Amino acid sequence: MAPRPQAAPSAGLRRTRPDDHAFVPAGAQPAGPAVSPDGAATAASRNDGTQAAAAAPQEALVKISTRIPPAVHRFIKVVCAEEDLTTQGIAVDALIAHLEKLGHPLPDDLLQMLRPLH
Repeated sequence: MAPRPQAAPSAGLRRTRPDDHAFVPAGAQPAGPAVSPDGAATAASRNDGTQAAAAAPQEALVKISTRIPPAVHRFIKVVCAEEDLTTQGIAVDALIAHLEKLGHPLPDDLLQMLRPLH
């Protein structure tokens, strides 16, 4: 079977980067903070050239999720705002309490790893 001829890209798929754009090799430090062509601030320039996010923890975190009704989620968000809590902290505390209730408390070394999360 013969390959289909390729049509010219549509306006939405045209190249947006100039042909002379130079990529920085992986691991290399860029010359300075990136400047947007429209003058908008970039994460690096807003943070004095440092990384946008704080340093990552020693070990990668695993994301878990659960399905809850929207009304429950809104209620949790309100409580978090009123009590200056995070939903992640509430989830960690709930998991710790549930494991203790089941008779399987987390070992102290694992609890120490969770301290910064709540």
